[in-house]
Amino acid sequence: MFAPERILHPTDFSDSARSAFRYAVHIAEQHDADLHVLHVVTDFGVDPVRGAFESGVDEEAYYERLESEAERQLQQLREDASRAGVQLKTTTRRHPDPETAICAVAEEKKMDVIAMGTHGRRALSRMILGSVAESVMRQAPCAVLTVREGDVPEDIAVQKILTPVDLSEYSVPLLREAADVANTFGATLDVLHVVEPLPFPVPLVGGFTLNDLAVEPTQRAEEQVNDCLKRAGVSSPPARMHLEEGHAAMTILDAAGDLEADLICIASHGLSGMTRMLVGSVTARVVRRASCPVLTLRVEAEERGDDADQPPEDEATSSDEAAPPSESASS
Repeated sequence: MFAPERILHPTDFSDSARSAFRYAVHIAEQHDADLHVLHVVTDFGVDPVRGAFESGVDEEAYYERLESEAERQLQQLREDASRAGVQLKTTTRRHPDPETAICAVAEEKKMDVIAMGTHGRRALSRMILGSVAESVMRQAPCAVLTVREGDVPEDIAVQKILTPVDLSEYSVPLLREAADVANTFGATLDVLHVVEPLPFPVPLVGGFTLNDLAVEPTQRAEEQVNDCLKRAGVSSPPARMHLEEGHAAMTILDAAGDLEADLICIASHGLSGMTRMLVGSVTARVVRRASCPVLTLRVEAEERGDDADQPPEDEATSSDEAAPPSESASS
């Protein structure tokens, strides 16, 4: 059962972080969990313009001013949480890399969930290299809940959960975890698989293409999703299965909007290939653009042990050649 006992909320006091704080307080209240708030003061070690200030800045005084301001804002968060019946434990650390400090604290204190904003106060280098949230999502030892800046309802309720699966070895454990999350919140579970088109039709003889030779990819995907649900011990219904054709990230985002999902549960690992190397993971793109919070779950790959249920070798080979596995919501 998904029942977090220790929640870490890293904050830079941005609007996005404040939205995530509301969710962190809500989960802590619902599960009587410990809520830790961390603020990282980024030192000059990674500042590309440090040399311009070395002769005139008292670094220690500078850090102390930042920490004093952080303490003022942390006190406000304590008061906000106290009104919801939640007591905060706050920490301020100095570190050149916020994401490293966040993951280190999560490891040290054995956190169950990190709840953070997807966008914050970042320098140009971070805009180029990727957000702190994405780095934490990839490195964290626990689940990561990311929340975009926006209006957070007064009464937070998770009633509809969307879980995209890519039919990789991570899909079954992801479904198990997502079902636990749904049971915890008393929410419905929508399972989505996106059948992606070939990047471009490869011409063969006589005007045929590989698309023409594909072995009913949608029908085959439906069978595979049902198999994953069965192996995960998730029945359909009450879980609802959806098959959509399109490009993974955009289709997932569209489905979340159409289904009015309150939460997307997604895996932090999955199929990879040249496309992902060039444009980044589907998970990262969903986290960046989702209108609802995204819970990125760390799951271990699970290989199939029952060879009897595997498709015949010639069928598997032809399917792999004609219709490569679709990308979906894992990095």
